[in-house]
Amino acid sequence: MGEKGLKDRLLNVIHNEFAQITYTDAVALLQKEIKEGKVTFTAYPNWGDDLGSEHERYITEKVICDVDNEFDDVDDNHDHDVDGNHGDDGDDNNE
Repeated sequence: MGEKGLKDRLLNVIHNEFAQITYTDAVALLQKEIKEGKVTFTAYPNWGDDLGSEHERYITEKVICDVDNEFDDVDDNHDHDVDGNHGDDGDDNNE
């Protein structure tokens, strides 16, 4: 016997296109769902923190999408690169 609902989720993946959501919109969506009492998480999704697997799973099951993990509209205090490093390392060669 397999995981409950797995077949339906896989069929949903096959028959739908993937959407994309920004990190900021993902955090806002999660916070809205919490506020409306639709979901609870062990960790509250704060902007600037990494999304947990519970957050990513909820988003991908609610709306089939890929979360763009790059922070959008960031200032120098919240500068992140795609490897998760914080701030400017001073190396302008970007190697």
